[in-house]
Amino acid sequence: MRKQIVAITGVNGYIGSVLKEFLLKRDDIEKVIGLDIQDNSPEHDRYRYVKTDVRSKKLHSIFTDHRVTNLFHFAFILENISDKDLMYDINVNGTENVLHEAVAAGVKSIMVASSISVFGAWKSTSGPHSENDNPHPNEGDLYGLHKTIAEGVCEKYMAQYPSASIIIIRFSGVFGPHLQSKLLLSALKLPFAVLPCNSRGAFQIIHEEEAAQICYLAMKNGISGIYHAAGRETITMKGLYELLGKKYIRLPFRMLKLFAKTASKIKIAVTNTFQIELLRYPVLISGNKTFEKLGYSPCKSAFDIIKEFAEAHRIRLKTKK
Repeated sequence: MRKQIVAITGVNGYIGSVLKEFLLKRDDIEKVIGLDIQDNSPEHDRYRYVKTDVRSKKLHSIFTDHRVTNLFHFAFILENISDKDLMYDINVNGTENVLHEAVAAGVKSIMVASSISVFGAWKSTSGPHSENDNPHPNEGDLYGLHKTIAEGVCEKYMAQYPSASIIIIRFSGVFGPHLQSKLLLSALKLPFAVLPCNSRGAFQIIHEEEAAQICYLAMKNGISGIYHAAGRETITMKGLYELLGKKYIRLPFRMLKLFAKTASKIKIAVTNTFQIELLRYPVLISGNKTFEKLGYSPCKSAFDIIKEFAEAHRIRLKTKK
């Protein structure tokens, strides 16, 4: 069987970098091509870094010159920035350019990373979302909106190029020792955390290595369509803070939004609309379709995942009861 030559956009981001290291351990991967605008990747005899922008027309020649067989697209701007047009250009137009150049270059499978933020956090939601549920991002959440539009671009290419394996994977909360979440780490630096009154915020937590495993198996199986990467356990925002030994106070939601806006403005915490809404409403997804198709189900517990994260950042974890 021919070994695969894999390209990863956003290779120096969180999941992109974890996936790169995961793939380099696989005997069936000939080479990994890392695409990013900044290089901070250690050298490896089967790894090649290429500085490029996802909006560049040079992607076609990069894919063909390196004989890329599989592509993972992780290059997105997560946090809202002042230049909204630039954020849209990278997140949406960049995704379309990546798809266009990859299909033209004959890349056989293309995976585009998406997020539970496409569903938004809403009071009316009941039960986990399936892959068939319609996206409904929170108002003002540019990341969730851009992911929703990017998914539409992917579905257009799925219809136009049925011979290509185009995969959308919506990730739940990915945690692990390499996580560098500005939101979480900045919140942990504050003397206390803030939760809304009557908080029901919750999400599934999946280990970074298990998220990488799902990406790899999706590539190996040549599947197309939308799939969910969800951890086996759900954790509440309250439970997360308590586990990390963080004291918290409760505020009316309007006051919490004002607190978050002020903290973001003076750059002591970073938030977006979805992350704020997630503090009060749960966002859960069903991973049954993915597990049945790939024959793989994440097994690490939320406690063990958070323990790895805490140890990596020298955070004293609360003893498990």
